[in-house]
Amino acid sequence: PVNRHKNTPIVFWLLIGFVFGFAPPIQTTINSTLAQHTHSSIFASLISFSVGTIALFILTLVFNRSLKISSTHKTLGKIKSIYFIGGILGMAFVTSNIILMPFLGAALTTIIAMMGQMIMGIIIDH
Repeated sequence: PVNRHKNTPIVFWLLIGFVFGFAPPIQTTINSTLAQHTHSSIFASLISFSVGTIALFILTLVFNRSLKISSTHKTLGKIKSIYFIGGILGMAFVTSNIILMPFLGAALTTIIAMMGQMIMGIIIDH
């Protein structure tokens, strides 16, 4: 991705990452409790992603002022299929955390997921 905000101090971006780092353990706790109420980790994940999709729909309208996709069908056809699996990876991450939470607790679930993220981040960066 192109950095269009090169003049913004890195401390700002670090602070955003730190603050939003609180979200995964909270999300996992909420989704795990939802799974207990629905008796299904998969259904809890579906609810979570459905609510997230609605939120993204609203954010798209607010920030883009439209739902028009600027890419043409020809342009979209050139995008490699691997770039469309992000949603599947997100689903796997969220659902696995919902399943792990009752067994490992919030702290250990978060730590083990973070370790996996750190290792993969190192692999990707090098």
